[in-house]
Amino acid sequence: MGRANVYAAMKSGVQNYESSIAGLGGCPFTKVAAGNVCTEDFVNALHQMGFRKEIDLKKLIDLAKEFAVFFNREMPGLIYKSGPINIKQPTI
Repeated sequence: MGRANVYAAMKSGVQNYESSIAGLGGCPFTKVAAGNVCTEDFVNALHQMGFRKEIDLKKLIDLAKEFAVFFNREMPGLIYKSGPINIKQPTI
């Protein structure tokens, strides 16, 4: 739900966000930090909307992969596993 909440916040005019590279971090009171937004997933979504194209998504993905190796576990992000998702916008 994190990315959906960020999108709703963007539509409401919020301009500053916090994300978590590779989804690291969380709350000590829960086993799953479902509210964390993975930086690489967030940047991919921004790119799809035409924003912040200057952010190097490949470097973020590479870093998330390094974290997965370092911590010897799968990270919660999606884009570091699949690579950037490029959705062509329909022309009308």
